[in-house]
Amino acid sequence: MCIIAPTVSTIDYSPIEDFFETMLVDPQLGLNIKTASVAIGTSQVIIEYTTSSSSIKDISNDIGGVLGIYKTIVDDHPEVGNLLILAKSNFGDTPTSITVPN
Repeated sequence: MCIIAPTVSTIDYSPIEDFFETMLVDPQLGLNIKTASVAIGTSQVIIEYTTSSSSIKDISNDIGGVLGIYKTIVDDHPEVGNLLILAKSNFGDTPTSITVPN
């Protein structure tokens, strides 16, 4: 008797996470993001950042940059989960959360 079991492989997303964390805080990108953390998984992608943005325009630019990064991640890895954005200002207030379905 032969039993065939499916193979389960896990993808190491850490190089991708590191790349996008560095990209989000790069001043050449034109965002006001000061710190960033990216965690990619098949159940959820979490992008948490601290920003110095205070105007609607700058906040929109930050969120647009995060959404662009998520789109790139999904295009390359469609198995990833929905996006959870946790944005916090430099002033240490409670983070604003936004959920985006995959």
